[in-house]
Amino acid sequence: LFHYIDPNGIDRTYQADFYLPDYNIYVDPKNDFLINHNNPRYGFKDVEKISLVMKQNNITVIILDKNELSWKNLKSKILQSLG
Repeated sequence: LFHYIDPNGIDRTYQADFYLPDYNIYVDPKNDFLINHNNPRYGFKDVEKISLVMKQNNITVIILDKNELSWKNLKSKILQSLG
């Protein structure tokens, strides 16, 4: 569980869906709506939230959309993030 301050200055928590300990990377599949639109619950996009979480906690989170749910795509994103 990670704490972060949202764009409105509110202290919130975040938990990714998966953790890959061999790479020290978190993975969070998201639906297209939450990637491209403001989350009605928070008033900002989930990708913005995850960006804040990564910056404020010094972690890496890979977001996958429905078209990227394969090992090939995940592996490619892992290699990019390890760059």
